[in-house]
Formats: sequence, C-alpha cells, structure tokens
Amino acid sequence: MIQKQLLSEKIAENIGKSIVGGFYKIGDQMPNEMELSEELGISRATLREAIKILISQNVLEVRRGIGTFVSHTPGLSTDPLGLDYILIAGEKREVVKWAKRVHADAAEHLHLFGEDERTIWIGNQDIVTVNELVSKICDISETIFLRLEMQFGYRMVKVVDDALRRLTGEFQIQYNSSIKDYCSKYVDAIIIGDKDKTAAAVSSMLDLILIQMEEA
Repeated sequence: MIQKQLLSEKIAENIGKSIVGGFYKIGDQMPNEMELSEELGISRATLREAIKILISQNVLEVRRGIGTFVSHTPGLSTDPLGLDYILIAGEKREVVKWAKRVHADAAEHLHLFGEDERTIWIGNQDIVTVNELVSKICDISETIFLRLEMQFGYRMVKVVDDALRRLTGEFQIQYNSSIKDYCSKYVDAIIIGDKDKTAAAVSSMLDLILIQMEEA
C-alpha cells in the first residue's frame, strides 16, 4: 500500500521548489509564520512541520531572535562525504589534491574584486598556527564563490574544506618558516589580485603540510 504524502511534506516540497525557482533566494528571510500560513492557505501547525522538515534538510535555518532564512547551502549535509565514517587520514593525498583544485578555481575570479575588498579578506594577518592558516584560505575561497553567487563552486569548496580542516586537525603540524614564507606570498598575491601567484602559494603550502602529515 502506497502511503499518502503528508500535507506538511507536500508544503515543504513546494517551498523547496520556490527556492529552486528563485522566488526565495539564498540568504532571503522567509515571511513570518502568520503571513506564510495565510499565503499558502494552511494551518500554522502544518507550516511548522513543513519548516522543521526543511530545517532538517538544511534548506532553511533559524537565527534566534531574527527569523528563518534560506540557507547559503540549501540541502547540503553537515557531513556530505560521510567523513565521520571513514579514516580521513588515509585520504590525505586525495584531500590535498582536491583542495588545490578548488582554491585555484576560486583564485581565477580574484580580478572581479577591488584591492580594498581583497585586503579586507586578509584582515588580521597574525596567523600563528596551521589551522588558522587553513581557515583563512578556506574562508577567502568561500567568500569569493558566495559573493559571485556561484553555488556549485561554493558547495565544492565547502565540502573539500571540511575534509581539509578535519584532516589537519588530526595532525600536529608545525607552522614553520617555510610555510610562513608561502603564507606571506599568498597574502601579497591576494592583495594584488594575482590568480597564478595565489594558486601557486596555496599549492606550495599544502605540499608542505602534506609532507609533515606523511612524516607524522
């Protein structure tokens, strides 16, 4: 016997289609509960259940005291690769390879932003650990894709960066002078908007990080 789709599930599906169709855009705040239930012609209880479904799917997110918003990565799981269930340390070469690719792709778009904005991305340059360095690189690449509304690129960098952060978190990697040198080159390349130098600096830093992980 085929189970009938619950009304709340149907409403969640329709709201999802509205997001895909562009009626609600990434980052948009949803109408309040009363407005949306009246607009859809359903009870507030049914709407709440539909919203719960969409929150569980990371399509919507609640910001306490503010409202409900369309997620920046609707539908993307917090662990899309199932990294909790694999030995990520055994995949370090593959993770580094993909990290190089996504950050090089992000660097291709540096010229679309002004020097002042790129300088703001760098912010406080007081990086003292490899984890801080990785977070800075990841945040800048994510910002580029997000600002350009390139959802596929943004999702790719989120997935790969999650793997990279988990991986570097498993090893005691020293922020040595060689990595610091390439970090300085990376900062300079971002500020002047040189995509090739940016990609090269990231690649070199990741190679040095990989060497330390393999020697651990």
